[in-house]
Amino acid sequence: MLKTVPVDPRDLLRGDYVILAYDISTIPADKITGGFPTEATDAQLSVRLEKQSDGFWGVAEASFGSLSPKDASVIARSAPFYFYPTPDNPPSSLNVEYGIERYYVPEGEGRVLEEARNTSALAVTASVDHDGRMQIRVIAIDGKPLYEEPLY
Repeated sequence: MLKTVPVDPRDLLRGDYVILAYDISTIPADKITGGFPTEATDAQLSVRLEKQSDGFWGVAEASFGSLSPKDASVIARSAPFYFYPTPDNPPSSLNVEYGIERYYVPEGEGRVLEEARNTSALAVTASVDHDGRMQIRVIAIDGKPLYEEPLY
């Protein structure tokens, strides 16, 4: 048993931030086409996102290789991660990051976003560039934009 400690959502150089997690960060193994690497390696996933019936985008397929463009979808690239294969016990899913898991806010404003995140009222609109990199564009609570970011 390990004792936990509070996480200070503050970066000494950049200020307060909110930790964000997404449904698209968990990739079910049955969505991965082309198989898994057979040797330990630094890896990245190409992840095809398609709009779901609820209006949010979800994982349609993923690959350790590239994916071909397809109408009504976008292809995001995960952040690099270390993949270690376990042939006797293949993973049922992979957890990946996209580089949009932290959102920096003015000091003292993070608590509102954390509370909204914890009650599933927080939504993030992200842009995906032609290389599959994601950038947060809008943070909204109950559909109302709270923060809007310019493209860079």
